[in-house]
Amino acid sequence: MNNVGGALNFNATLNLNEWRRNVDQIRRDILGLNQQTQQQTSQMDNAFRNLSVGVASYFSVHVVRDFINELITVRGEFQQMENAIETITGSTSQMNKLMDEWKELTLRSPFRLSEIDKQESSCLHMVLM
Repeated sequence: MNNVGGALNFNATLNLNEWRRNVDQIRRDILGLNQQTQQQTSQMDNAFRNLSVGVASYFSVHVVRDFINELITVRGEFQQMENAIETITGSTSQMNKLMDEWKELTLRSPFRLSEIDKQESSCLHMVLM
């Protein structure tokens, strides 16, 4: 250290090898952090993908089950109508003819088959009595 006219004067040397080694270590740390982040993100993505597949499967099973239950219910309603009509008319052929007519009417009208069945059954009761 030198004292020049009252000012403090000194020389500083920089060891570039040490500095480069530290910069390389920082670079490796950043790259390692980047790789870990990518791995964790990939794991999270896979977990969410598996979760979405599980949720979709769960709801699909419920939709299929509800559809099957609805089919069973509708078939039961048809059997009840057929039995009632056959009982009222006393003939399977007349029951088939009326059911075909009612199905056709259901396709062309805003009424449901169950609504048509109620009205037509009432009419049949009145005619036959």
